[in-house]
Amino acid sequence: MIEELAKDYAAYAKVDLTDQMKNVHDSIEDMMTRLEEFESIIGMVQTEGAECMSGHIPRLLSIRPELRNLGKRIDALNFFVARANADLTALETAVDNAEAELGGPETIFGMLNPLSLFVSHS
Repeated sequence: MIEELAKDYAAYAKVDLTDQMKNVHDSIEDMMTRLEEFESIIGMVQTEGAECMSGHIPRLLSIRPELRNLGKRIDALNFFVARANADLTALETAVDNAEAELGGPETIFGMLNPLSLFVSHS
């Protein structure tokens, strides 16, 4: 009876870790696979970065004067558009003032009507 009791208590103390160790082992293998994939992605990024540094940057440096010239032309065009906008605003103000002095757009069109070739006579 003491032997049976000792065997029962010994059975409680026995731990079967094979299933738990298998899960841990599978998790470790999965993590190793993911790390290898990550390492290959990092390698590809480094390769493309080196390619960019050796290929594209010298090309950009070679067209740098053209880009500066293009920037100057864009700035000049922006200045021209701003000037045209200011002149158009001044012209609209002058037309509004002239219409107010002459009594409206009908009077101006009445004065210009004999000169107009595009007015349809209905």
